[in-house]
Amino acid sequence: MKIIKRLSFFFLGMFLVSLLLWMMVDIKEDIINNATSVQKKVEIHNINFYGFHDKKKVFSVHALSAWSGDDIDEAYLSDIVDGKIFALDGRILFQDLKAKKVYSNARYDSVFAENGISALFMSSAYAEEKSKQDKILIEAEQLKYDSFRKMTYIENNIKLTNAKTDIVADRAEIENEKNRATFFGNIILSNDDVVITANRLISYLDEERNIVTGGVTLYWLAEPSRNATDSRKAEIRSKETKITCQEMFYNKKKDEEFITFNYNIKVVQNNKILYGDMAFYNGKEKKFYLYGNVKIELTSLEWLLKDQTKKKLKDKESKEAIKEKTYITGDELVFNRDNNDIIIRGDVHVDQPKNEAFAGIVNYTDKNEQFTLLEAVKIRKKGKDWIDSEEAKMFLQEEVFEAMRRVVTEFTITKKK
Repeated sequence: MKIIKRLSFFFLGMFLVSLLLWMMVDIKEDIINNATSVQKKVEIHNINFYGFHDKKKVFSVHALSAWSGDDIDEAYLSDIVDGKIFALDGRILFQDLKAKKVYSNARYDSVFAENGISALFMSSAYAEEKSKQDKILIEAEQLKYDSFRKMTYIENNIKLTNAKTDIVADRAEIENEKNRATFFGNIILSNDDVVITANRLISYLDEERNIVTGGVTLYWLAEPSRNATDSRKAEIRSKETKITCQEMFYNKKKDEEFITFNYNIKVVQNNKILYGDMAFYNGKEKKFYLYGNVKIELTSLEWLLKDQTKKKLKDKESKEAIKEKTYITGDELVFNRDNNDIIIRGDVHVDQPKNEAFAGIVNYTDKNEQFTLLEAVKIRKKGKDWIDSEEAKMFLQEEVFEAMRRVVTEFTITKKK
């Protein structure tokens, strides 16, 4: 019998703990939705209202009205014109809090606000450096602060804004002590350079660091032309670039910017499409890397050439070649956004309707508009014989082709009948 009693008390205790946890999550909905059914016992107007936990201030608000019923641990406030919410270490988490309604429950150390919420989230970086860009404005229809869990929950039409970035989403959870926010549903992150859409975003609010997952799309916004000396480069940068993937990591430290893209990479810009398994962008070097099963689809090669070069082309075959669709496959691509140089490595295959080439490495140097093919080079016009060499160069400006180092050419002789 003693064992049965002990088990009974154990399961009863587990049930009560589960019930308590459930109440802590759902108490807001039950009480706020039924606030009209609570009979007012005390009502005060135009007051400063404070909440404490273990003699530490948890929040302070200035409200136009406040009231409570029989339970003095519960308070209902209306028309909050200013407020602060504090971390347990005394640091201000939110200031300039405004909302139509606030509910406070002292038993659960929780504050619930709803309807027209705006507040400034004060990151640790702001507390240390007092930098305006580290203030984060939060707008939403619902905010739940839980000091017990050290969490803040934001829901319905949420928007976070700081000096550099805007984020909108369906809902978010902020881990107060870690200054880490997780956003869910219909996410749009935007700044001066990019717009990112996704299903889930983890943002480290003290750092410029984000983890983005689920149907990720990054739009590299077009740059206005500030230097007309290179019309081709200006044209390339004036086109929006779209990158899709399943996972993206963004990290920026001082002047160093790094972006990693994982799984099913697709890059689209105007008449260019690139595919790969993984991509990486180094902002300091201004280099974009694409790895694994690299595939490139180009409607033409005209975008590679300067206007004066295209006008000077005399050879009919050269003119046709730069206008043809081109497909390139390889293992790795490196594109330098600063000088437009391109390197493709690993079993490279270049395919056009009338031309074909194989090489271990293909380099394109934009300054002198030159292709260099290295390692086991094979080139031919389709239907013609192959030219094999260790190196080949194509000078587009001079319309010159050179094969060098162990050059082998096969000739097929057709006997006349």
